[in-house]
Amino acid sequence: MFLLSLWLLASSDGAMAGQLRPALPDVASACIACGAAAPRAEELLQSDLWESLRGGQVLKRRGERAVGPESLVTVNRAFGWIAHPPERVWDVLTSFEDWPSFMPLVTETDVLSREGGSYHVRQRYRVLLASLQHTTIYEPDAAGGRLAWRLDPSQPHDIAGTRGAWQLAAVDGGRATLVAYTSSVDTGRDVPAFVEKMLVDRSLSVLFDQIREEVERRNPRP
Repeated sequence: MFLLSLWLLASSDGAMAGQLRPALPDVASACIACGAAAPRAEELLQSDLWESLRGGQVLKRRGERAVGPESLVTVNRAFGWIAHPPERVWDVLTSFEDWPSFMPLVTETDVLSREGGSYHVRQRYRVLLASLQHTTIYEPDAAGGRLAWRLDPSQPHDIAGTRGAWQLAAVDGGRATLVAYTSSVDTGRDVPAFVEKMLVDRSLSVLFDQIREEVERRNPRP
């Protein structure tokens, strides 16, 4: 239960200043979600649902749930609207060193290495009395507006496995961003269905709210 609650709240993981801080593309000049392979917003979510997102609602879709004797594997999707351009949202999502200041439960993150276009990021986090950690491999695709991740099994980890992605698409002529989130988690232990539902419904909304607030904090309106 601790593992699931943590991952759903912070599976985008957090960050605190590490000794090695490789730079991501400069968002002032990088093409964010504007490459030829970047999906259009209508491909992510039908436009008749956008209006409910504009007011801050997070649309959540719970997927498959496969329970084994010692684990729970589940897929969750969520959609949110941020009234800022994709480059500002991307800046927050890829600021690994800053995540502990706004991501729930995350206490520390170190960028361990950069290999090609991938970043190996170790996260430490705390759920109630449990201190946990794992290392995530991030694969940023700025032009495609996609930040994918997967567990690094070669490093110490307190969950059995995970993979997922943040996908950004420009809306309102590039003045706002439709954000799609997908996460597949293997907790390494069984979790009752009612507990999982409660955590998903609550934690995904908190996650989007925190990211939205951080974008606003970094880009105050006149």
